[in-house]
Amino acid sequence: MIKPRLQYRFAVFLCLVLGLAVFLWIRPFSKSGDWVWTGQTMGSSYTIKLSHRPLLKEEFHQLKKDIHAMLDELNRSFSLYDRDSEINHFNQLKKTDYVKVSEPFFSAVSQAIAFSKETDGYLDVTVSPLVTLWGFGPDGFSKIPEDDEIRQALMATGTDKISVQKNDQSIRKVIPEVEIDLNSIAQGFAADRIAACLLKKNCMNFMVDVGGEFICRGKNSKNEWWKIGIETPEPSLFSGEKVAAVVELANKSLSTSGSYRRFIEKNQKTFSHILNPKSGKPVQGNLVSVTVIAETAASADAYATALFVMGQEKAWQWLKKQNYVEACMISTKQDGTFSIQMTDGFREREI
Repeated sequence: MIKPRLQYRFAVFLCLVLGLAVFLWIRPFSKSGDWVWTGQTMGSSYTIKLSHRPLLKEEFHQLKKDIHAMLDELNRSFSLYDRDSEINHFNQLKKTDYVKVSEPFFSAVSQAIAFSKETDGYLDVTVSPLVTLWGFGPDGFSKIPEDDEIRQALMATGTDKISVQKNDQSIRKVIPEVEIDLNSIAQGFAADRIAACLLKKNCMNFMVDVGGEFICRGKNSKNEWWKIGIETPEPSLFSGEKVAAVVELANKSLSTSGSYRRFIEKNQKTFSHILNPKSGKPVQGNLVSVTVIAETAASADAYATALFVMGQEKAWQWLKKQNYVEACMISTKQDGTFSIQMTDGFREREI
Protein backbone atom coordinates (compact mmCIF):
# COMPACT_ATOMS: atom_id res chain seq x y z
CA MET A 1 0.00 0.00 0.00
CA ILE A 2 1.34 3.46 -0.99
CA LYS A 3 1.42 5.90 1.90
CA PRO A 4 -0.37 9.29 1.54
CA ARG A 5 2.90 11.27 1.29
CA LEU A 6 4.23 8.84 -1.29
CA GLN A 7 0.92 9.08 -3.15
CA TYR A 8 1.31 12.87 -3.24
CA ARG A 9 4.89 12.64 -4.47
CA PHE A 10 3.89 10.10 -7.08
CA ALA A 11 1.07 12.36 -8.29
CA VAL A 12 3.46 15.32 -8.57
CA PHE A 13 5.96 13.15 -10.43
CA LEU A 14 3.25 11.92 -12.80
CA CYS A 15 2.13 15.49 -13.51
CA LEU A 16 5.70 16.50 -14.28
CA VAL A 17 6.13 13.56 -16.67
CA LEU A 18 2.85 14.34 -18.44
CA GLY A 19 3.75 18.02 -18.57
CA LEU A 20 7.12 17.22 -20.09
CA ALA A 21 5.49 14.94 -22.66
CA VAL A 22 3.09 17.69 -23.71
CA PHE A 23 5.96 20.20 -23.85
CA LEU A 24 8.01 17.91 -26.10
CA TRP A 25 4.95 17.30 -28.29
CA ILE A 26 4.40 20.96 -29.07
CA ARG A 27 8.02 22.09 -29.29
CA PRO A 28 10.24 21.95 -32.41
CA PHE A 29 12.16 18.73 -32.84
CA SER A 30 15.80 19.85 -33.09
CA LYS A 31 17.86 21.29 -30.28
CA SER A 32 19.32 23.87 -32.68
CA GLY A 33 15.90 25.31 -33.42
CA ASP A 34 15.99 24.14 -37.06
CA TRP A 35 13.45 21.71 -38.38
CA VAL A 36 14.90 19.78 -41.30
CA TRP A 37 13.25 17.37 -43.66
CA THR A 38 14.17 15.90 -47.01
CA GLY A 39 12.46 14.12 -49.87
CA GLN A 40 12.56 13.21 -53.53
CA THR A 41 11.07 15.22 -56.38
CA MET A 42 11.67 15.90 -60.07
CA GLY A 43 14.35 13.24 -60.33
CA SER A 44 16.36 14.80 -57.52
CA SER A 45 16.18 15.51 -53.79
CA TYR A 46 14.93 18.45 -51.79
CA THR A 47 15.79 19.78 -48.35
CA ILE A 48 13.81 22.23 -46.23
CA LYS A 49 15.11 23.89 -43.07
CA LEU A 50 12.96 26.02 -40.78
CA SER A 51 14.15 28.13 -37.87
CA HIS A 52 12.59 30.53 -35.33
CA ARG A 53 9.09 29.16 -35.87
CA PRO A 54 7.26 27.55 -32.89
CA LEU A 55 4.87 25.43 -34.96
CA LEU A 56 2.90 22.80 -33.17
CA LYS A 57 3.79 19.28 -34.13
CA GLU A 58 0.42 18.82 -35.84
CA GLU A 59 0.99 22.00 -37.86
CA PHE A 60 4.43 20.82 -38.86
CA HIS A 61 3.14 17.48 -40.12
CA GLN A 62 0.31 19.17 -42.01
CA LEU A 63 2.80 21.54 -43.62
CA LYS A 64 4.88 18.58 -44.79
CA LYS A 65 1.77 16.95 -46.27
CA ASP A 66 0.78 20.14 -48.07
CA ILE A 67 4.25 20.56 -49.59
CA HIS A 68 4.43 16.89 -50.57
CA ALA A 69 1.05 17.16 -52.33
CA MET A 70 2.11 20.33 -54.12
CA LEU A 71 5.34 18.73 -55.36
CA ASP A 72 3.39 15.71 -56.60
CA GLU A 73 1.17 18.08 -58.56
CA LEU A 74 4.20 19.78 -60.13
CA ASN A 75 5.67 16.40 -61.06
CA ARG A 76 2.44 15.38 -62.75
CA SER A 77 2.57 18.63 -64.68
CA PHE A 78 6.26 18.95 -65.63
CA SER A 79 7.73 15.44 -65.83
CA LEU A 80 8.91 14.25 -69.24
CA TYR A 81 9.42 10.78 -67.74
CA ASP A 82 5.73 10.37 -66.90
CA ARG A 83 3.85 9.53 -70.09
CA ASP A 84 0.61 10.81 -68.56
CA SER A 85 2.05 14.15 -67.43
CA GLU A 86 0.50 17.40 -68.55
CA ILE A 87 3.61 18.45 -70.45
CA ASN A 88 3.72 15.19 -72.40
CA HIS A 89 0.04 15.50 -73.33
CA PHE A 90 0.70 19.04 -74.55
CA ASN A 91 3.79 17.98 -76.52
CA GLN A 92 1.85 15.21 -78.25
CA LEU A 93 -0.81 17.62 -79.52
CA LYS A 94 -0.65 18.15 -83.28
CA LYS A 95 -2.89 21.21 -83.44
CA THR A 96 -2.35 24.93 -83.03
CA ASP A 97 -5.49 25.82 -81.05
CA TYR A 98 -5.27 27.38 -77.60
CA VAL A 99 -5.41 24.70 -74.90
CA LYS A 100 -6.41 25.43 -71.30
CA VAL A 101 -3.73 24.20 -68.91
CA SER A 102 -3.18 24.01 -65.16
CA GLU A 103 -2.09 27.08 -63.22
CA PRO A 104 1.45 25.75 -62.46
CA PHE A 105 2.05 24.79 -66.09
CA PHE A 106 0.76 28.13 -67.37
CA SER A 107 2.83 30.07 -64.83
CA ALA A 108 6.03 28.15 -65.58
CA VAL A 109 5.69 28.54 -69.34
CA SER A 110 4.83 32.24 -69.01
CA GLN A 111 7.88 32.84 -66.84
CA ALA A 112 10.06 30.89 -69.26
CA ILE A 113 8.94 33.05 -72.18
CA ALA A 114 9.79 36.19 -70.19
CA PHE A 115 13.23 34.81 -69.25
CA SER A 116 13.86 33.93 -72.88
CA LYS A 117 13.18 37.49 -73.97
CA GLU A 118 15.45 38.87 -71.23
CA THR A 119 18.34 36.63 -72.30
CA ASP A 120 17.98 37.05 -76.07
CA GLY A 121 16.76 33.47 -76.46
CA TYR A 122 19.66 31.77 -74.69
CA LEU A 123 17.12 30.34 -72.24
CA ASP A 124 14.70 28.35 -74.37
CA VAL A 125 12.17 25.82 -73.09
CA THR A 126 11.26 24.62 -76.58
CA VAL A 127 14.51 22.66 -76.95
CA SER A 128 12.77 19.35 -76.26
CA PRO A 129 13.32 18.04 -79.85
CA LEU A 130 17.03 18.79 -79.46
CA VAL A 131 17.17 17.19 -76.00
CA THR A 132 15.62 14.01 -77.42
CA LEU A 133 17.87 14.10 -80.50
CA TRP A 134 21.03 14.30 -78.40
CA GLY A 135 19.88 11.56 -76.02
CA PHE A 136 19.37 13.59 -72.86
CA GLY A 137 15.65 12.82 -72.66
CA PRO A 138 13.76 9.75 -71.41
CA ASP A 139 14.80 7.67 -74.46
CA GLY A 140 18.53 8.00 -73.70
CA PHE A 141 21.55 8.31 -75.96
CA SER A 142 21.96 6.34 -79.18
CA LYS A 143 24.23 8.33 -81.51
CA ILE A 144 25.63 11.76 -82.30
CA PRO A 145 23.00 13.40 -84.54
CA GLU A 146 23.74 14.48 -88.09
CA ASP A 147 23.76 18.18 -89.01
CA ASP A 148 20.60 17.72 -91.11
CA GLU A 149 18.81 16.25 -88.09
CA ILE A 150 19.90 19.20 -85.95
CA ARG A 151 18.69 21.71 -88.56
CA GLN A 152 15.34 19.93 -88.72
CA ALA A 153 14.96 20.04 -84.93
CA LEU A 154 15.91 23.73 -84.83
CA MET A 155 12.97 24.51 -87.11
CA ALA A 156 10.67 23.51 -84.24
CA THR A 157 12.44 25.48 -81.50
CA GLY A 158 12.13 29.06 -80.25
CA THR A 159 9.76 30.54 -77.66
CA ASP A 160 8.25 32.65 -80.44
CA LYS A 161 6.62 29.40 -81.52
CA ILE A 162 4.43 29.22 -78.40
CA SER A 163 1.85 31.74 -77.28
CA VAL A 164 0.07 32.24 -73.94
CA GLN A 165 -3.34 33.72 -73.29
CA LYS A 166 -3.69 34.99 -69.73
CA ASN A 167 -7.45 35.63 -69.62
CA ASP A 168 -8.31 31.92 -69.85
CA GLN A 169 -4.95 30.39 -68.80
CA SER A 170 -4.29 28.74 -72.14
CA ILE A 171 -1.29 28.00 -74.38
CA ARG A 172 -1.00 27.31 -78.06
CA LYS A 173 1.64 26.03 -80.45
CA VAL A 174 2.36 28.28 -83.41
CA ILE A 175 3.45 25.16 -85.30
CA PRO A 176 2.38 21.60 -84.36
CA GLU A 177 5.95 20.28 -84.01
CA VAL A 178 6.82 22.46 -81.00
CA GLU A 179 7.57 20.61 -77.75
CA ILE A 180 8.32 22.07 -74.32
CA ASP A 181 10.97 21.01 -71.81
CA LEU A 182 10.78 22.88 -68.49
CA ASN A 183 13.83 21.25 -66.87
CA SER A 184 15.79 24.51 -67.06
CA ILE A 185 13.44 26.20 -64.56
CA ALA A 186 11.31 23.43 -63.03
CA GLN A 187 13.34 22.87 -59.86
CA GLY A 188 13.70 26.59 -59.24
CA PHE A 189 9.97 26.98 -59.81
CA ALA A 190 9.32 24.20 -57.27
CA ALA A 191 11.58 25.90 -54.71
CA ASP A 192 9.61 29.14 -55.13
CA ARG A 193 6.33 27.28 -54.62
CA ILE A 194 7.65 25.64 -51.44
CA ALA A 195 8.74 29.06 -50.18
CA ALA A 196 5.23 30.39 -50.87
CA CYS A 197 3.75 27.56 -48.78
CA LEU A 198 6.09 28.36 -45.89
CA LEU A 199 5.36 32.08 -45.98
CA LYS A 200 1.64 31.35 -46.04
CA LYS A 201 2.11 29.53 -42.71
CA ASN A 202 4.03 32.55 -41.33
CA CYS A 203 7.36 30.72 -41.49
CA MET A 204 9.66 33.67 -42.12
CA ASN A 205 13.06 31.99 -41.59
CA PHE A 206 13.88 29.09 -43.89
CA MET A 207 16.15 27.59 -46.51
CA VAL A 208 14.78 25.53 -49.39
CA ASP A 209 16.97 23.45 -51.72
CA VAL A 210 15.44 21.61 -54.67
CA GLY A 211 18.10 19.84 -56.69
CA GLY A 212 20.63 22.58 -55.96
CA GLU A 213 18.26 25.49 -56.53
CA PHE A 214 18.10 27.51 -53.30
CA ILE A 215 15.77 30.13 -51.89
CA CYS A 216 16.43 31.60 -48.43
CA ARG A 217 14.38 33.89 -46.24
CA GLY A 218 15.23 35.32 -42.85
CA LYS A 219 18.00 33.78 -40.76
CA ASN A 220 19.06 30.42 -39.37
CA SER A 221 18.80 29.30 -35.74
CA LYS A 222 22.09 31.10 -34.94
CA ASN A 223 20.48 34.32 -36.13
CA GLU A 224 22.86 34.45 -39.09
CA TRP A 225 22.16 34.69 -42.81
CA TRP A 226 21.93 31.30 -44.46
CA LYS A 227 25.27 30.14 -45.91
CA ILE A 228 25.43 28.26 -49.23
CA GLY A 229 28.52 26.54 -50.61
CA ILE A 230 29.39 26.58 -54.32
CA GLU A 231 31.01 23.29 -55.18
CA THR A 232 34.25 22.93 -57.07
CA PRO A 233 33.27 21.75 -60.58
CA GLU A 234 35.30 18.56 -60.71
CA PRO A 235 33.44 15.49 -62.06
CA SER A 236 35.59 13.16 -59.95
CA LEU A 237 34.34 14.69 -56.70
CA PHE A 238 31.11 13.80 -54.95
CA SER A 239 28.50 16.51 -54.81
CA GLY A 240 29.42 18.95 -52.05
CA GLU A 241 32.76 17.24 -51.35
CA LYS A 242 34.76 20.40 -52.07
CA VAL A 243 33.59 24.02 -52.28
CA ALA A 244 35.07 26.81 -54.35
CA ALA A 245 33.29 29.55 -52.38
CA VAL A 246 30.69 30.15 -49.67
CA VAL A 247 28.15 32.97 -49.82
CA GLU A 248 25.56 34.42 -47.47
CA LEU A 249 22.05 34.59 -48.88
CA ALA A 250 20.02 37.41 -47.38
CA ASN A 251 16.49 36.89 -48.69
CA LYS A 252 17.73 35.82 -52.11
CA SER A 253 17.88 32.75 -54.34
CA LEU A 254 20.85 30.90 -55.81
CA SER A 255 21.27 28.45 -58.66
CA THR A 256 24.23 26.78 -60.36
CA SER A 257 24.39 25.53 -63.94
CA GLY A 258 27.30 23.49 -65.21
CA SER A 259 28.59 20.81 -67.55
CA TYR A 260 30.66 18.78 -65.09
CA ARG A 261 27.96 16.49 -63.69
CA ARG A 262 25.85 15.42 -66.64
CA PHE A 263 27.37 14.69 -70.04
CA ILE A 264 27.94 11.97 -72.60
CA GLU A 265 31.25 10.77 -74.00
CA LYS A 266 31.59 9.55 -77.57
CA ASN A 267 34.64 9.15 -79.81
CA GLN A 268 36.85 10.61 -77.04
CA LYS A 269 34.72 13.75 -76.97
CA THR A 270 32.58 15.09 -74.12
CA PHE A 271 29.14 16.55 -74.83
CA SER A 272 27.38 18.66 -72.21
CA HIS A 273 23.69 18.08 -71.49
CA ILE A 274 23.14 21.85 -71.77
CA LEU A 275 22.23 22.66 -75.36
CA ASN A 276 22.67 25.93 -77.22
CA PRO A 277 19.23 26.71 -78.72
CA LYS A 278 20.88 28.78 -81.44
CA SER A 279 23.31 26.14 -82.75
CA GLY A 280 21.34 23.08 -81.67
CA LYS A 281 24.50 21.58 -80.21
CA PRO A 282 25.87 21.02 -76.69
CA VAL A 283 27.64 24.00 -75.17
CA GLN A 284 31.39 23.97 -75.71
CA GLY A 285 34.16 26.03 -74.12
CA ASN A 286 36.19 26.46 -70.94
CA LEU A 287 33.28 27.66 -68.83
CA VAL A 288 32.27 24.79 -66.52
CA SER A 289 30.04 26.41 -63.90
CA VAL A 290 27.84 29.49 -63.51
CA THR A 291 26.24 30.37 -60.18
CA VAL A 292 23.61 33.10 -60.04
CA ILE A 293 22.06 35.03 -57.18
CA ALA A 294 18.65 36.49 -58.02
CA GLU A 295 15.32 37.32 -56.41
CA THR A 296 13.49 34.07 -57.13
CA ALA A 297 14.75 30.52 -57.52
CA ALA A 298 13.10 30.17 -60.94
CA SER A 299 14.84 33.30 -62.23
CA ALA A 300 18.20 32.22 -60.77
CA ASP A 301 17.72 28.81 -62.40
CA ALA A 302 16.90 30.40 -65.76
CA TYR A 303 19.67 33.01 -65.71
CA ALA A 304 22.31 30.44 -64.68
CA THR A 305 21.40 28.26 -67.66
CA ALA A 306 21.26 31.20 -70.09
CA LEU A 307 24.61 32.61 -68.95
CA PHE A 308 26.25 29.22 -69.24
CA VAL A 309 24.97 28.89 -72.80
CA MET A 310 26.17 32.40 -73.69
CA GLY A 311 29.75 31.63 -72.73
CA GLN A 312 31.94 33.65 -70.40
CA GLU A 313 32.61 36.74 -72.52
CA LYS A 314 29.04 37.29 -73.70
CA ALA A 315 27.67 36.42 -70.25
CA TRP A 316 29.94 39.02 -68.62
CA GLN A 317 28.74 41.70 -71.02
CA TRP A 318 25.12 40.77 -70.27
CA LEU A 319 25.75 40.93 -66.51
CA LYS A 320 27.27 44.41 -66.78
CA LYS A 321 23.94 45.68 -68.13
CA GLN A 322 21.88 44.24 -65.24
CA ASN A 323 21.44 45.41 -61.66
CA TYR A 324 19.31 42.52 -60.40
CA VAL A 325 21.54 39.50 -61.15
CA GLU A 326 24.86 38.63 -59.51
CA ALA A 327 27.01 35.78 -60.76
CA CYS A 328 30.13 33.68 -60.26
CA MET A 329 31.66 31.99 -63.32
CA ILE A 330 34.23 29.22 -63.02
CA SER A 331 36.28 28.18 -66.04
CA THR A 332 39.19 25.83 -66.62
CA LYS A 333 42.64 27.14 -67.53
CA GLN A 334 45.13 25.41 -69.81
CA ASP A 335 46.98 23.93 -66.83
CA GLY A 336 43.76 22.33 -65.56
CA THR A 337 43.25 24.72 -62.64
CA PHE A 338 40.20 26.92 -62.24
CA SER A 339 39.69 30.61 -62.85
CA ILE A 340 36.89 32.35 -60.91
CA GLN A 341 35.20 35.55 -62.07
CA MET A 342 32.61 37.25 -59.84
CA THR A 343 30.45 40.33 -60.12
CA ASP A 344 30.98 42.89 -57.37
CA GLY A 345 27.63 42.08 -55.76
CA PHE A 346 28.45 38.38 -55.65
CA ARG A 347 31.88 39.00 -54.14
CA GLU A 348 30.31 41.16 -51.41
CA ARG A 349 28.31 38.11 -50.28
CA GLU A 350 31.31 35.79 -50.19
CA ILE A 351 32.59 34.80 -46.75
